[in-house]
Amino acid sequence: MAVIPQFELDGLLPPGDYEVTFEELRRSVLVLGPGEPNECPTWDAAGGPGWWTIWKY
Repeated sequence: MAVIPQFELDGLLPPGDYEVTFEELRRSVLVLGPGEPNECPTWDAAGGPGWWTIWKY
């Protein structure tokens, strides 16, 4: 199983290509967010679902 790593301190992913299946992408930090909701309260907080929330359906 391919792994998409956590974001670096600057908020970016490490450079590289990440080949993943759609299912792996759905379970990744790019869709689920960088941590528990109480740890990252501003994730997807721009007034409604973000593009990743809409896109995954």
